[in-house]
Amino acid sequence: MASSGLLGMIRSVLIVGVLLVLGVGIRLYHQRVMPLSIDHPAPVVAAVASANYQFMVQVSGAVWQPGVYAVDPSTRLVDVVKLAGGVLPEGDVSGLNFANRMTDGQHVVIPYRQSGSRSGVALVSINMASAVELETIPGIGPAMAQRIVSDRVRHGAYPNINSLTRVPGIGEKTVDRIRSRIQL
Repeated sequence: MASSGLLGMIRSVLIVGVLLVLGVGIRLYHQRVMPLSIDHPAPVVAAVASANYQFMVQVSGAVWQPGVYAVDPSTRLVDVVKLAGGVLPEGDVSGLNFANRMTDGQHVVIPYRQSGSRSGVALVSINMASAVELETIPGIGPAMAQRIVSDRVRHGAYPNINSLTRVPGIGEKTVDRIRSRIQL
């Protein structure tokens, strides 16, 4: 009788010990995992070194700290990307011109690398690209790129490639010519 009481007590102590170790392990795991999600918080607004900034630029896509940044007129894409913490390893910068000057209200999307691109040329997303990125498509200049972005903002995402014809100045021939360079 005394030995079964002792065995019951040992079993209880072992169960409590296992639960305690498990609880401490879970707690330590969550303490290590949780700070990783806030290592690179998305800033709402950050200022360039100049105290006299004049406009705002939004950066999103394959950067460490997407957000809206206050910059001065001499700011170039390379400066804004640095403010956003740099490009992620899976970012595709092959189609970007880092020397481009930023403009007020501009939204820059740093694209992710496309897997399976047959031509080796990164496809430009007509639903995500900034005007600067759209300009990398042969035959699309600054004015046309801005019309595409404005149309997308006004009417929403393009449901298919052919819906680009709703943009003034883009017809079926233009869509056919750029089809191999774009994606949704």
